[in-house]
Amino acid sequence: MQVRAYNYWAGLLGKRSFPAPDRLLAGDWPDFAPHAVLLHWAPGAREPAVLALGAALAAECGDPERIAWLSEVPGRSVLARIAEHYHQIIATAAPVGFEAEFINARGAHVLYRGILLPFSSDGVMIDFICGVINWKELADPRLTRGLQRDLGRALETAPPSRHNPAPLPPGQVWADGPGGWADAPLDPLPGWRDAARALPGRPLHALPVEGAEFALVLVHRRPGADPLWLGEVPCDAALLARAVQRLHPGGA
Repeated sequence: MQVRAYNYWAGLLGKRSFPAPDRLLAGDWPDFAPHAVLLHWAPGAREPAVLALGAALAAECGDPERIAWLSEVPGRSVLARIAEHYHQIIATAAPVGFEAEFINARGAHVLYRGILLPFSSDGVMIDFICGVINWKELADPRLTRGLQRDLGRALETAPPSRHNPAPLPPGQVWADGPGGWADAPLDPLPGWRDAARALPGRPLHALPVEGAEFALVLVHRRPGADPLWLGEVPCDAALLARAVQRLHPGGA
């Protein structure tokens, strides 16, 4: 979702430093609208105003009738996580990606990932921010530990097969989301290889020269053929940091 949001933002840039918020203000939102919020700094305002709030984010907040200012967002909600990051976008003048975890108002353990995108009505000053966040709640820790224990016993007693592969050595599986590298014996997303093979590939020399300073690039190596690049994931600081740590464990 964050990649789609970034590509949407980049597609509106044109020759401006920041895209105009006109389409969002007119209600022309893309498919991630339920997980999005639009903030605005009015001249002289001490904090951002909430101009638009997606249905999924509103429901997670408890379906408030109206949130006019960011300070009115319930403190133990996913939407409140924006308050911890929106100052970064002013400091960097660029999209800001983030991910972390917290305990919500119902006591559930929530993992979240988001991106903040700067917009400007005059093309110079950032006065609008679009935030896009998705999240998932973890199961009760006792239930999770029980399931992991039962799964471990099942894997120990079952012979390796196509449907039950032998466990990989520790550190070879990358966990999806906050938590970093995971020592897991199963594919975190079954079928991802087939999905990757279905992506359109381009020659490596077609990788754009301009773009984010750092990005993760997905490469497809095929037997007897030149490798292809399938795409890049920019502006996800947590993801990039984990990749650097993986490539150079002692230097990040």
